[in-house]
Amino acid sequence: MSPKSDTALRDFHELTVGNAKVYLLGTIKGLKSEAENVKKAYRIAIPDIIGLHISQGEMKGLEATVRGEITEMGLSHYEEIYGVNLAAYGEIQVPPPSLVMAYRIARKKDIILAPLDMNDEKYADIFTKTVTTFHLIRHSFRVKRLRKRKFNSPDARSFVLDWDAQINKVKGYREIEEARERYIAENIMYLSKEHSRVLAVLELERLDGIYTKLKEMK
Repeated sequence: MSPKSDTALRDFHELTVGNAKVYLLGTIKGLKSEAENVKKAYRIAIPDIIGLHISQGEMKGLEATVRGEITEMGLSHYEEIYGVNLAAYGEIQVPPPSLVMAYRIARKKDIILAPLDMNDEKYADIFTKTVTTFHLIRHSFRVKRLRKRKFNSPDARSFVLDWDAQINKVKGYREIEEARERYIAENIMYLSKEHSRVLAVLELERLDGIYTKLKEMK
């Protein structure tokens, strides 16, 4: 099935990396309806591996939650504000339905799942080198402002991109997200050398940056 046969997938990129076909799907974290987009992307890509925009530790947490071993998940102050605003555009769930669906498809079809994001130690190292005390203070004030802000985005997609733009006005945090994009792109590149068809389920707000960096690496 070619990508043109499923016009409902808006944030979906296909590119050839070496001898592999790589498919990138941008998803909105927490929105229940995103699970359907993951199913559509799977039908298009027919991958032999699925990469997720989370770390190895988060992958273990996702697996434990889907199996029912974890029944409650705490949210940060930042995530609570994000969730309240996102709920205006549709039903939301934790963990993200897009990741849950990808996990279930992989287990049902016996497909390899791979975490794409950096682990806590790597992230902490980059955070320490990148984010200054000034950045922390600015970010804290910005999160507080977001609680009071009225988002007038016409849809969930626009809201997520607007939200991300507001958060990443702080230089240090913007640089961290760019580092994550490079790291994830490098991992996708690595997977493309070992597998012929790769599907990466990504955060919508990181999709274009990862896509651009992958094309530069080719």
